[in-house]
Amino acid sequence: MARRPLTHKRGFTLIEVLVALVITGLLLAALVQAVGLATGAAARAQRYEEALSRCRSHMAALDPDIGRLAGSSTGDDGGGYRWRIQVSREKQDQDGPALLGGMALYAVAVTIDWRDGLVRHAVTLRTERLGTANG
Repeated sequence: MARRPLTHKRGFTLIEVLVALVITGLLLAALVQAVGLATGAAARAQRYEEALSRCRSHMAALDPDIGRLAGSSTGDDGGGYRWRIQVSREKQDQDGPALLGGMALYAVAVTIDWRDGLVRHAVTLRTERLGTANG
């Protein structure tokens, strides 16, 4: 009976398998972190979009006689959002109201703010509107 020569079967060693598992684990951890960051960024973007929509809504609902709103007012907008509206009359020349037919130019700023943990965020829209000159 002839003896077969000993041949080594090719395969992976235990060290090679462990190294492959460590690399796979590191890649999975990086992937999970990237997905978490992307999810957080999407949530922040959604909150900014919601705040911008609320700003536009408040701006559209302003009284056409903007002069009566001169000053600052605030309130709760629900969902963790707060609003602030600031209306101030723009400085004009002496002839300003006469040239504008009894109207005055007002600066309007609508701000929506909210908290995300300890961080405060805000969106502000600014415009100018004509209103009756109140004195």
